[in-house]
Amino acid sequence: MQYTVSARPECAAQALVTIDNPQVVLAVDPLYALTEFATAPFKSDVQPEPGPSGKTSTEIESSDVKKSNESSLSYRVEVRHSTVLVLASDTDPKSQAIELSIKDVVVAQQVQSFRRNICA
Repeated sequence: MQYTVSARPECAAQALVTIDNPQVVLAVDPLYALTEFATAPFKSDVQPEPGPSGKTSTEIESSDVKKSNESSLSYRVEVRHSTVLVLASDTDPKSQAIELSIKDVVVAQQVQSFRRNICA
């Protein structure tokens, strides 16, 4: 893990995490339940209602951020050479399994207007 913070006035922070050779064993039934749980909030058909100016509440909040108090934060998580073993049944010792080998997974995001002062 590496974390860096630049000096003012930009005040930008960057976090880099690298994980090498993780091995994960999963069973199908708990994996399916976990997937349903993780995706449940995104299955809603409710759309945010626009305010009087035609903007949604998140658009209004983001436009009210003052430029003088902004910081930026970026992170990158890299997983290299991972192995995922998916078991058909976690109770049967002779259960069938699928082995997935993943060479590289990278997740990165940059937040431009980070309200909290990260350079203090």
